[in-house]
Parts: sequence; structure tokens; C-alpha cells
Amino acid sequence: MIPESKIVLGTVQFGLDYGVNNRIGKPTEHDVKSILDFAHEQGITTIDTATAYGDSEIVLGNYFKKDGYSFEVISKLDSTSSSTLTDSLQTSLDRLQIKNLYAYLYHSFESMERRYGEDQSEINEVVSGGFVQKIGVSVYTNEELEKSLNYSEIKIIQVPFNLLDNHIQRGKYFKRAHELGIEIHTRSAFLQGLFFKPIEEIPESLSALKPALKHIREITKRYNTNLETIALWYVCKQELIDKVLIGVDSLTQLQKNIRSLHVILPNDVMLEIEGIIIDNPALLYPSNWKL
Repeated sequence: MIPESKIVLGTVQFGLDYGVNNRIGKPTEHDVKSILDFAHEQGITTIDTATAYGDSEIVLGNYFKKDGYSFEVISKLDSTSSSTLTDSLQTSLDRLQIKNLYAYLYHSFESMERRYGEDQSEINEVVSGGFVQKIGVSVYTNEELEKSLNYSEIKIIQVPFNLLDNHIQRGKYFKRAHELGIEIHTRSAFLQGLFFKPIEEIPESLSALKPALKHIREITKRYNTNLETIALWYVCKQELIDKVLIGVDSLTQLQKNIRSLHVILPNDVMLEIEGIIIDNPALLYPSNWKL
């Protein structure tokens, strides 16, 4: 059984119409309250947001102000921001209406690489001052992941990981991160909803992924399970992953995800998934998609 405390609730959907298979749009603030209340009741302790997620931080701030449950919050420095790290952090804290963050992440490896030298003294100040517990970075590629291990103040690395972008692609880097005491948080467990999109609706630019997507569907049928369950089960079962970020746009969706955590699947499923190899990993990065 997978503990709910391993789940981080992503909130990009609270501020933007997000996801290739999102047909609902942004939830209302009433819906957000229902989602967050249920998440807390189920043992989820951490939520993830960012300045770049539309008004997500503001929506969360309204929730906290109206006596909502408290969570550990992760936010991110906008990659395009020219503000100092301290000022950007304070803006997020003001929007969230809280006093400190669990973690503050560079939203891209490129922005960290560009700003890190000038930010170092501020990183030490905001951590020692109790405004943030840990500094981290959100990356895409294994090259970025490996390079991030060399930045001494980086204590969390957030990286895509899923049925296609799997242990075969990432495992050795996760092991090295743990040896250095760096937390691994993963995102894109559902590949922005691509796993749920009907095969015939997959755009031509991603046609090379169709065989792998069909294979996943065959696995779910063979083991009498579903896509939500197998996608979340696979990621959460990884011992080298500390936290798994999932985004939802409705309470019903979150309830389904929570039920998936309690399903037991045989180890053969893990072996089948890790036999899936994507020759062109760039197809797994939504920033490269042309939809």
C-alpha cells in the first residue's frame, strides 16, 4: 500500500486551463476548497504551485485566509522574472498569504544556471531566515538532472517520470541524488493527460509514441486494471522517489487517484513497463509538442 503522504497535489489547474486532455477547465474556488479539504483528510500534506500558474497562488491564498487546512507549500521562481530571488519569494508568500514555504524551486534549469551565482547569498539568507526550508530546481532532461547535482544549495530536484519516461531512463541519476541527500520529486505521472487521450486523437507530431501507448493499454487489460491506476502505481512504487506530484481539476479525479494508491499489482507489471523504451526522449517533453 502506498502512503498518501508521498503525494504532492499540483495546482496548475487551479490557475490555468492546463493539460492536453483537460475538457473541464479551471475549477471554481468552491471546487478548489473541496479538493484541498479532501486531500488533507486523506493525508496529503504538500501542495505545489508557481508564480507562472496564472492565479493559482492567489486562489490558494484565499483558501488559507478562509481558515483552510495548512499544507507544506512548494512554489517556483518565474523563469522570465528579472526580480531578485528575495523579492520574487516575497511576492509568492504575499499571494499565498503564508509566512514560509517548504521549498522554492527555479522553474527551469536554464534560469538556475543563469541566475545562480548572483542568487547564492540570497539563497542562504532566505533559508537561514526561515522563509523557505529548501531550494530546488525543476528540470526536464537527464543532462539537466545530472548537472543539477553539482549545485550545493539545491536540495530538491523535480523531474518528469512516468510509464514512458521511466526507471530505465532516470534510475541511475535518482540513485546519485539520494547519495547526495537530494530529494527527488517527480511530475507528469500522467504525461499531462496524454495517456488518457484516445489513440486516434494523438496528434501526428506524437505518432511515434502510439505503439508504446497501445502497449500500455494492452498491459492494463491483461492485468484487469486501468490507466489511472497503473500510471500512479508505477511511479509511487519507486523507492528512489520521495514525492510524486499529481494535478487534478476535480474532486472526482482526486478521489479516483487516491483509490489507485490502494491497488496491489504484481511485480510483473513493473518489469513490463520497464521494457518500454522510447528512442526519442524529446517526444516526452510537452514543451516540444506541436499540438
